[in-house]
Amino acid sequence: MNRRAALSTLLGCPLTQGANAAPWALQRKGTNCFNRHVSDEWIGAALEAKIRTVRLSYEKWGGRDYLIGSADDYRHLTSAHLKELLRILNRFDQAGIRAVLVPLTLPGARWRQMNGNRRDGRIWREKSFWDQSQKFWKDLATALKGHPAIAGLDLYNEPAPEVELGLAGLWSGKHAQWYEKVRGTAGDLNLFHRHLVEGVRSVDSSVPLIVESGLYGTPWALPETEVLADERVLYSVHMYEPYEYTTWRKHQGRLSYPGIVQLEENQEKIATGAAWLNRFFDPVRNWMKRNQLGPERLLIGEFGCGRRCPGAAEYLSDLIDIFQRERWHWLFYSFREDSWEAMDYELGTAPPPQWYWAFSDKGGLEKRYVELYASRKTNKVWQAIARRL
Repeated sequence: MNRRAALSTLLGCPLTQGANAAPWALQRKGTNCFNRHVSDEWIGAALEAKIRTVRLSYEKWGGRDYLIGSADDYRHLTSAHLKELLRILNRFDQAGIRAVLVPLTLPGARWRQMNGNRRDGRIWREKSFWDQSQKFWKDLATALKGHPAIAGLDLYNEPAPEVELGLAGLWSGKHAQWYEKVRGTAGDLNLFHRHLVEGVRSVDSSVPLIVESGLYGTPWALPETEVLADERVLYSVHMYEPYEYTTWRKHQGRLSYPGIVQLEENQEKIATGAAWLNRFFDPVRNWMKRNQLGPERLLIGEFGCGRRCPGAAEYLSDLIDIFQRERWHWLFYSFREDSWEAMDYELGTAPPPQWYWAFSDKGGLEKRYVELYASRKTNKVWQAIARRL
């Protein structure tokens, strides 16, 4: 019995066969799904919205250290959790949806929301956690090898060794100088990514891999990202800037786009608008040109704006204009989130209905929720995204 057949027997469910090296030559557009439940209704709604690529995280499906077993001492994948992941991926494949799988927790780096809201930065201080993370990825890549729903494996969500290792003034423009100080240590993100890529490539030579820039995937940390000698590696940045504007809870509607925003760190005032957003991506363009990378190698893995923020539709539209013009892949955050309504754009700009949270605890779509979404054609925030899908 081969390894794949043995795994199917162990899990008690068939693994769909097929090639997993889904091409990224053509621009991909889609969404993120960090939901607690990935129901058939959610998949059907995604299809209706013309979503065919989903960046998928499993972290909320069953509590702390889901799939990984222990972020303190990784030994092996949890078989019941792997079985559930494969079930969802099989459903994606049946629906014609492709997944970019991304962990929010790695050994020595437990996701903050599953860690009492405390950061866990051990992975940036102890290289033993690098080896555990490499073993995790080798195990997972082996289990998923050849699965046709897999468009790519995003090795770690929003790495930020800078936060753990004391970069003074995170947004000060001194990232390059800081990086030189940690080069070769456990805080060296380039070495870390190389270690994980080597692990995956030892078991799967073809699956597309995605590495994110530092400082939570910010575009201005990308210049310090080293390009790997692997044409099946894509590079990813996230975009929620200026955070003071895109985060509704920070201003409760007092800021708008376009408009003046005062940055919290250095109190600088900036005039936001299409021109400002375009300049914000200059470090990305310059880095890609310097490294002779085509647009198919760049993924905007997350971007979004609080749906109730004044001007949210214009902000999202201006961002997507940039991505379309540059021909970068893009995945918005998020589609029908079931544990956070701030970026559930189909809800429009109104506060969530009284029954929203009761619904979100249940999983699956209630009839009245579907009825609410039926108004999305007149919803400018949702249409800013939907008309590009």
